[in-house]
Amino acid sequence: MPTMPFQQPINGVIKVNGRDSAIQYQLPPNSMSPALFDNDGKTFYIVSTDGTGTKTVEAFDYTPHIEPPTDKLSGTDYVSRSEFQNLTDLVNKLYGDIHGIHGSVQQAPTAVGSTDAGPTE
Repeated sequence: MPTMPFQQPINGVIKVNGRDSAIQYQLPPNSMSPALFDNDGKTFYIVSTDGTGTKTVEAFDYTPHIEPPTDKLSGTDYVSRSEFQNLTDLVNKLYGDIHGIHGSVQQAPTAVGSTDAGPTE
């Protein structure tokens, strides 16, 4: 098996052209390679060797990190005091209306001709 010269990292990154190129990365027995980044931009490989120099290649997929959006308030993400007061007044009015309807339903007389005679003994 011909020996390949040691591949120098460019800017700290070692690039390979697929799995076959990764497996050719030269390592001494009982060692592990740094991350070998595939030129496809989506995969990297880790090559390790056992005591006899037999290589094992593990492939990993990766994706770019995307920062989650921040929850900073913009100029339109607030209500004015008067808008808040209007909302409070509306909620209080609706509460009063519902309370009034509920009270009138409880006080309503039973329907004429109802067959409900109440509880039997």
